[in-house]
Amino acid sequence: MAGYGGVVRDHTGAIHLIYHGNIEVNTNNDAELIALLQGLTLVGRYKLLPLIVEGDSEIIIRLIRKL
Repeated sequence: MAGYGGVVRDHTGAIHLIYHGNIEVNTNNDAELIALLQGLTLVGRYKLLPLIVEGDSEIIIRLIRKL
């Protein structure tokens, strides 16, 4: 079992969303990707655009930059 979470802020740093959950994953990178997907889903649902995505997983950041 692993946990994930994130924070969505606006350009001033004000918090709009905090999200978290528990998941069963094989690796920490799986958890990082699920956290990113959950955050992007919430950003889309609540139309919190434009956005800048930040993270602490170098592997995930490199992966996303390739898209």
